Amino acid sequence: MPRRSANLLAFRSPQERDAMPNTPDAATGTGFAQRLRALRQALNLTQQQLAAKAGIHYTHIGRYESSKSLPAADTLKRLAEAAGTTVDFLMDGAAQDNAKTRLNDKALLQRFQDVASLPDEKKAIILELMDAFLAMHQLKTYTSRQAG
Repeated sequence: MPRRSANLLAFRSPQERDAMPNTPDAATGTGFAQRLRALRQALNLTQQQLAAKAGIHYTHIGRYESSKSLPAADTLKRLAEAAGTTVDFLMDGAAQDNAKTRLNDKALLQRFQDVASLPDEKKAIILELMDAFLAMHQLKTYTSRQAG
């Protein structure tokens, strides 16, 4: 069994590793290293501070930023939480891009982005309204099926 600090590629089966793109980024994690360093610097955190927030030893941050290793999945999740981002962004640089590919309605996507910038209490109101509307729609759909 691989060590927890081993490269993420070590956690994949040989078939999965062979199927991965043969790019420097996939093989070495350089994109991840650059994103992690840039994000840490943008947050004005030292490696020690980020490590403390993520609950790991600071030497791991140095190894990740120098592309010497990639974090295990649980560590990656803690790093994302500590930096206030997503695992998708750290690994692929795709925080909003992933949402855009799943949501093709541009007007709806724009509204979600607008709502995301609101204060938490306003977001809560909008979520309650959406939940109520969706529940009402589901109830109407259910009752129309029962009647038909």
